[in-house]
Amino acid sequence: MIRRTICLILIRPFFVKILPTIVFFDYIIYNDFFYLL
Repeated sequence: MIRRTICLILIRPFFVKILPTIVFFDYIIYNDFFYLL
C-alpha cells in the first residue's frame, strides 16, 4: 500500500507533463489532417 502510494506520487508529475504534450501533438496532427483535406 505504501509502495503503491510512493509510486503514484512519482508517476503523477510525469503524467502531468507528458499528457498535455500528447494532447497538444494530437491536436496539431488532427488540424493538419483536416487542412490537407
